[in-house]
Amino acid sequence: SNFLLDAMGQNTHVSGIVIASPQFSVTIQRGCDAIEPTWLFCAAVLSFRAPLARKLLGILVGIVLLQTLNVARIVTLFWIGLHLPALFNTSHLEIWPTAFILAAILLFVGWIEWSGRLPKPHEIP
Repeated sequence: SNFLLDAMGQNTHVSGIVIASPQFSVTIQRGCDAIEPTWLFCAAVLSFRAPLARKLLGILVGIVLLQTLNVARIVTLFWIGLHLPALFNTSHLEIWPTAFILAAILLFVGWIEWSGRLPKPHEIP
């Protein structure tokens, strides 16, 4: 996130868990790491009846996509905090958490479609 923000001309630097510029800073704390939606996605994939290889590939791709989305979240929150501070709390506490849960669900649905392994009623024990 710091790399992208700095490349965008925000003059940011990292100090521990803080990304700061002369005008604004954010602290990346536990819960700001997209772990919960990532675990939700992984649990959903693991609980679905499909070959292990497809599960592992789906989990790998899902983790990469959700962590990439998290970098975008941090960058946008920094930008919002800097330029639209009145929207920061709403974006941080309501919009992005909802977007992450929806992303995890949509990734799971996409993985189901990709895996091509929807259980048929006669296959359920």
